[in-house]
Amino acid sequence: MKNKGPSSQSYIAQSGQAVVEYLLLLAVVVSLIASITGIIKERFLGDLDNCTGANQSIACNLKSLITPGQFRYFKVRR
Repeated sequence: MKNKGPSSQSYIAQSGQAVVEYLLLLAVVVSLIASITGIIKERFLGDLDNCTGANQSIACNLKSLITPGQFRYFKVRR
């Protein structure tokens, strides 16, 4: 009999290892994305109910721009 290359058992073991590696890589990427979205939510959105001077989130800054209590009214003299 002639040896035609790697046996089918070896090929199945190698493809199984590749699948396991891809699944582990996928798990790492998903965990990184989950942690990054948590950081983004905390830093950019913040707690809109607790917008104090110390809270410098983008959402609180936008809220302070839109809040009508921050406007000053002027009378125009003619």
